[in-house]
Amino acid sequence: MEFLKNIYTNVQNWRLFITALAIALTGSFHFGYQILLTDPSEATFIAFMNSSMEALHPSDATIKTLWGFIIALFFIGSIVGSFFIRLTVELVGSRPASSRGFINMMSGTILQLGTVFGSIIAMPEVFGSSNRWWLIYGFEMLPIFISIVWMIFVYASPIQYLHKNDQEDAKKSIIFYYGKSCAVNSLDEILLELNQQKSKAQQNKINFLAIFKSRENLRGCLVGCIVATTVGFSGVTSKI
Repeated sequence: MEFLKNIYTNVQNWRLFITALAIALTGSFHFGYQILLTDPSEATFIAFMNSSMEALHPSDATIKTLWGFIIALFFIGSIVGSFFIRLTVELVGSRPASSRGFINMMSGTILQLGTVFGSIIAMPEVFGSSNRWWLIYGFEMLPIFISIVWMIFVYASPIQYLHKNDQEDAKKSIIFYYGKSCAVNSLDEILLELNQQKSKAQQNKINFLAIFKSRENLRGCLVGCIVATTVGFSGVTSKI
């Protein structure tokens, strides 16, 4: 009962919970879904590729061009996705501090659910057959569609409004994500704290070379590089 009570306390603002869930569905769930998607249905995808190549009768030069285009799309997707990192972080960062642990744990759990769903749906007995493989990607579009529809009706991050010096919409966004109770108790305090965070972020902006001038920043950068290198060479991304 205590566990359920803690969950209720953290998600009593259902708008914040659904927004976090929508972000997780298009982020961690999508990533987990793609990781194990091709393993169960490998034979189906290979058969589809071979039949497509046989129908097109491409030359060796065309095959090399197509392969280069496919590889390029992977990096283009990484670049496009990187432009949305700041927007997502600012939106997730608008949540109350008491909810952050729960929401982060939820994102990790949904990542694992994505791997489970991907491995099950891609089985030949489900959608991984030669005549139903397209339903794998049809199912993938469902959470993305739900998230896009939900994002139409939500406010942007309070930080985003403060960058535009729009105090009124920032207050509305805080009420939307923190709950109506903050309008009476701590709305001005939250707004003041966000303004301080904004000012601090603007004052602490550094360039790439400045990282090597600060031991603290350099340590953080090295840890991030080690983690990124470990993940990159672990073979996880090669399964996508």
